[in-house]
Amino acid sequence: MANGRRTRERGTRELLLDTAERLFGQHGLEGVSLSRITREAGQRNASALHYHFGSKTDLLKALLARRMEGINARRHAMLELVDESDRTSALRRVAEALVIPFAEQVDQGGRHYVRLVAQLHGDPRTRTFRLTRGVHDSAIRETAELVPRLLPDIPREIVRQRLLLVTSLIIHAVAEQERAMAEGSPRNVMPLFVGNLVDVIQAMLLAPVSSASATELAALQKVSA
Repeated sequence: MANGRRTRERGTRELLLDTAERLFGQHGLEGVSLSRITREAGQRNASALHYHFGSKTDLLKALLARRMEGINARRHAMLELVDESDRTSALRRVAEALVIPFAEQVDQGGRHYVRLVAQLHGDPRTRTFRLTRGVHDSAIRETAELVPRLLPDIPREIVRQRLLLVTSLIIHAVAEQERAMAEGSPRNVMPLFVGNLVDVIQAMLLAPVSSASATELAALQKVSA
């Protein structure tokens, strides 16, 4: 009996997550109430969502975590292929590890997840990193340690800012591509889009530091000293 109950609870939990992900993806974070999620998931118990997740923030954390586990594992597997002796090739591997596992969600049942991540990342009240810190983010942390080693000639603050820019670009570019496909753009464009995005990320990381940026960094460091 206990095993049967746990199985039913897991099924209800997944149904609530699927419904919440779809509704948030379609209508936005502010356009969907918890009661609507519960109702459209076919739950008669109005407190079902609260029972399984607690608050809306906890629900969002659960939505992110269930797909991030697979994304994180995929990124680790790809990062294992990095050969640090060849900087250009290594940074392309890094770019692929950052882009591909996230972009794959579009064709793996996660298109609403991609939209949700873009919404969260663009909302200052619910920055994605605040909801995911310490949860299936080990590949990202590995990347944050690896890239500065591959770019020893570029100041660490510049590298840090580039990684933040790369993260934003990936999230919003993939979300926009998913939306374009949902509106009728041909699906066979996706491989080209992913390859081009990898090219752009690699170029961003490898770009030389301009004299203007070097001057601004020196001024910033002087103020901070």
